[in-house]
Amino acid sequence: MLKEVAIGGAVLVVAGLGYHQYEIGQIERSLDEFAAELRPLGELDYSGVRIGLNGHLHVDGVRFDPHALPGRLRAERISVETDGIPELLRLRRTLERDRLPRALGASVHQLRVPATWSRANADAPLARFVTRLDTAGCSALADAGPGQVLDRLGMARAPVDLALSYRIEGSGERLELRGAYQAGALGGFHGRVEFEPRAGSRDLERFVPALLEAPMREFGLEYRDAGYYTSLQDFCLRESGLQAESWREHHMGEWLQTWADAGLQPGPALTRGYREFVAQPDSIELQAGRVRDPLRRARGLDSPIELLDRVDLRLAINGERIGPVVLHAGDFVGLPDATEPDTGGDSPDMEAARDREPERATASAPDSGTETALAPGAPTGGTLAWEALPGHIDRYAIVITERGHRRPGRLLEAGDDHLRLRQRLHGGFIVIRLQRDEIREVRAAR
Repeated sequence: MLKEVAIGGAVLVVAGLGYHQYEIGQIERSLDEFAAELRPLGELDYSGVRIGLNGHLHVDGVRFDPHALPGRLRAERISVETDGIPELLRLRRTLERDRLPRALGASVHQLRVPATWSRANADAPLARFVTRLDTAGCSALADAGPGQVLDRLGMARAPVDLALSYRIEGSGERLELRGAYQAGALGGFHGRVEFEPRAGSRDLERFVPALLEAPMREFGLEYRDAGYYTSLQDFCLRESGLQAESWREHHMGEWLQTWADAGLQPGPALTRGYREFVAQPDSIELQAGRVRDPLRRARGLDSPIELLDRVDLRLAINGERIGPVVLHAGDFVGLPDATEPDTGGDSPDMEAARDREPERATASAPDSGTETALAPGAPTGGTLAWEALPGHIDRYAIVITERGHRRPGRLLEAGDDHLRLRQRLHGGFIVIRLQRDEIREVRAAR
């Protein structure tokens, strides 16, 4: 009896291994057919296919050489992740029936993008705008692209790990999506979103339409720094010669001006949150609660900024809840005072009303001693010679930078190669330092 059991077990193992190899052969055949279809665009190759005991399918040593671009795209491993080997073996047949598996994930390990491709992507408007925000006020990195900033910081372009997975509960009642992006010292993003399709089926013809109309139950996106922002601040501090607190205040002013150049004004909670992140670069988290029809709300928008008016998006910095994310379209207003109490519960209308208050203020007389903001269009007097600036200390002036930015405020200091200006902003103030070679002219405020 024992002999028969052993023989039977051996037969099952051999059969299982044979079917295992059959499935690998089917996958390799599909990959080869896909590579043939891609051949007009480039050469796709890989070193091997394997199936792990956890039901994960791995394609190792993936390489793609496009004909139109120099450089080779490489990944150590691309994986498809299921709930187990039986689910993986059923995957092909499930997809052939136009039906979604209950759970599926895909990941790319150690993706290396050619430097030529990275430079092309760095010229994208969003990438350059984010870089300008990061490097605001750092003259040594003015107009630098993302790759140039990494070079100046001595950071190599790290390979990237990507992951995306989903899980469906019941017959399409709930869908959970998870995603992750990790790139060395640049840090990583982790996101999670839940929808309620209530499709009653995992068949594509029923599930996809239900998903397009599904309410969103929850959304969360977290960024965690891995040394990039700390290194960036250290670099800018060394280049500026300022103390840490003075540099941060200077950076905050330039950060707000960068938004203003794009026609946007961050609300008080967003500005306060970024101030805290600059003081301790660790994590930024965005969260949204239930949204009835997120995809419908996103339709017909002229810009992603308009979506903020339709979705209650909340900000947390280093684990601390800050308040709603608000970006007003309009003129530059300024920075909330660090001691101003948090008004994260205010409605957008209340914030907008408060934000308009500094714009209604008028310039006080230079010797009045009050700290009233100059309106954006405040009249100016004659141009002041640099040598005459020490005689204008504690009086109002409008500094016009080489980039054409107007900086109204009270002149605090005028040295041989720099000046310091105090600006009234959001009920508080900020002191900015400008180098002489950054300044086109200084005008007396009338």
